Amino acid sequence: MDDAAEKIDDLHVAIAQNRARVREAPRGLLAVLDDTTTAFDEQDAMTIGELADALGVNTSALRHWEAEGLITPDRVTAMKTRRYRARAIAEARIVATLRAGGYPVPTLARILTQLQTEGLTADAQKLLDQRLAEITRRSVTLLEAASHLHELLSTREDA
Repeated sequence: MDDAAEKIDDLHVAIAQNRARVREAPRGLLAVLDDTTTAFDEQDAMTIGELADALGVNTSALRHWEAEGLITPDRVTAMKTRRYRARAIAEARIVATLRAGGYPVPTLARILTQLQTEGLTADAQKLLDQRLAEITRRSVTLLEAASHLHELLSTREDA
């Protein structure tokens, strides 16, 4: 009984933490979109290591995001070294923010495309909202499962 209750508690905590990250992601997105206070000279750029450190991600994540078409760094020198200028940095910030909220790559690609062409559209907002709705469904399903477990354990204790 104690083990079952503990597992359910752990699942509730995980869902609550996930919900908090999902709620924070759109706020982070809006912060990136509203961030016009930072003067960024287009001649300035970051290396992959600098950007990864700034975002708190691995360089492999930036390479993956590039391979998925989510960010587009400049390639300089014969060795094709990545340099991240203002647009690529903004893209990476958006991706990092939304990935922290658990948004999958296909959803990110759709959101980024809309942001680049039309801004934050109702469709993009709907994509953001769907993630929270998924978590709510998981929470309700867990409550239903806990109810069934309660019934099972109650009848077991009565016997």
